Amino acid sequence: MRTLVKVLGVPVVVLSMLAITGVASAASTETLQPASPTGGPASTIAYSEPVTISETLTVAKPGYFRQGVHIGSTEADVGGVTYFNGTIVNAALDSSGNSTIPVTFGDDVRIDGEIYRTEIGGDNPLKLADTMTPAANNTYDLGTSSYQFKDAYFAGTVNVGALGGSGIVSSANITDGAVATADIASGAITQTAESSGNVTATQSTIKTGTSYDVADTVTITTETSTLFCMYSNLVSSDAVSQTTNMAMYVDGQVIPHTYRRETTDAGEGQGSLAASALINVTAGSHTIEVRWNTSGGTATMYSHALDVIELKK
Repeated sequence: MRTLVKVLGVPVVVLSMLAITGVASAASTETLQPASPTGGPASTIAYSEPVTISETLTVAKPGYFRQGVHIGSTEADVGGVTYFNGTIVNAALDSSGNSTIPVTFGDDVRIDGEIYRTEIGGDNPLKLADTMTPAANNTYDLGTSSYQFKDAYFAGTVNVGALGGSGIVSSANITDGAVATADIASGAITQTAESSGNVTATQSTIKTGTSYDVADTVTITTETSTLFCMYSNLVSSDAVSQTTNMAMYVDGQVIPHTYRRETTDAGEGQGSLAASALINVTAGSHTIEVRWNTSGGTATMYSHALDVIELKK
């Protein structure tokens, strides 16, 4: 039994596995590959029909696929591993004869191993001409605590959820004029509130303990932060050994270290009462009050001011 096939454009005889007496032997190399004028195999073979190879193809020198090459299958998850030991280069030259045409990937690229722009420590930059986004929102980090980027340069706005680490804001990294008034939104760092006047009221009711009347009030809505509260006044009294007392209250609770007292020695006199406090508050609306009383006679408050500054964290 024999079958006639075409190998490299030359009809040859292929023997079956059964030995048949009188059947011609396989064709010689010269028959499969026509001889060159010098006597050896031809250096170039032109073949214009499809070739199917069912075993490994080994090529000792560069191969050229002018119209493209398919490796693996077009079915999903069907294929194998393609091995490269060397460099992939686009050998085409541009209109000026320079090799500036990059290698182009026309589909999404997934790389399961590490990516090096050049060899480790190379000087060539990684250039992007598109927006760089992570695969999932608020999931992945840029750098780690052990492998940090050194410097970053941005020409536009940097939006962050929080800043961490030491030395984020200091006189060393904020130069004079680096932050202009227009760059700070209203209330972005602090907000202030004040209650003040020339004469609020006279106090003539004798009170003791924590029974106080309100002299000044400030209501302020804050974040979870710290309030810096300051109060000062000028008080006159009209009785001998008359005592005038004051204290600060936040949301109805007295701040113990803001108790102040002024006592006249003899007859009418004047004095000044002042206090300050740092008070931690939660987010919401808060009322800061200065309350006061007198031990007898009539006390009058002049030139008073309650100032509240929120120091945001």
